[in-house]
Amino acid sequence: MITIVSGLPYSGKTLMLQMLTAGSMPAFGDDDASEQTPGPHPPSEQNSGPPGAIDKRWLAAAEGKACILAPTLLFTLPASHEYRIIFMLRPMDAILDSMVASMQAGADRNPPPEMVRYHWERILHRVQRLLEGPRQLAVCKVDYDELQVSPLLVARQVNAFLGLRLNTQAMANAVSRRDQRHTNVN
Repeated sequence: MITIVSGLPYSGKTLMLQMLTAGSMPAFGDDDASEQTPGPHPPSEQNSGPPGAIDKRWLAAAEGKACILAPTLLFTLPASHEYRIIFMLRPMDAILDSMVASMQAGADRNPPPEMVRYHWERILHRVQRLLEGPRQLAVCKVDYDELQVSPLLVARQVNAFLGLRLNTQAMANAVSRRDQRHTNVN
């Protein structure tokens, strides 16, 4: 089984991956790709462009691990493997606010927020149809705001969905540690 964390940008994918690793689930990363498979690395959360083919060489190395996958690449998952998809959800306004804040430096080259909203809403609609479609992909949808309010409850839900014995308290603590770092920085 390959655990995939996906969602739109700024929806909490990295936080969920941190929670999984804190709970003792190994994460699949660039080190795995370079050591075990020649050629291109696995798709990352930065790869959010048009759907492309997933390089099947990394699938064997990702078995039993968690990885982040751009939502557009969910369409290309080969049926030869079992996946558990944790799909992160966050209100579009919050996603856009985070995007705008992170893109302030190059504001003259950034598309208008309305265009970005339209683009990501179209992708989200397509992905939701895929996840609810006939392929019967195993999906656990996680609301980012709920995760912030009740990290232990969400950690338990994710653990039950994966059918593993992850350390749910350590998973919840990863959210608290992240919040403390952000509070200390601001």
